[in-house]
Amino acid sequence: MKLRRVIRSPKPEKKYAAIFDLDDGRTKTVHFGATGYGDFIIYSRTEGRESGLKHRRAYLIRHGRDRGLDDPTTPAALSYFITWGPHPDLKKNIAFFKKKFRV
Repeated sequence: MKLRRVIRSPKPEKKYAAIFDLDDGRTKTVHFGATGYGDFIIYSRTEGRESGLKHRRAYLIRHGRDRGLDDPTTPAALSYFITWGPHPDLKKNIAFFKKKFRV
């Protein structure tokens, strides 16, 4: 499996869509991140890095036991590791996600 790219979601209620090329030749698109809600990237940009880190810690505690965090094709894992990843930068978090899951 390979993560081809992450784009803005065409669904108005979602922020992003991840497009995967599966091993069997099919393509899978997963929409994630609810519009209207903040994330580490947004909070860091609008309120500053410290505020972003505070929100990130709270999110990680709240969602650390969610199902699907070990499956890179779930909205939970994509949100957890991309919108709330270790960097306040989308491209860096996508690179982190690809390396973590080897996709």
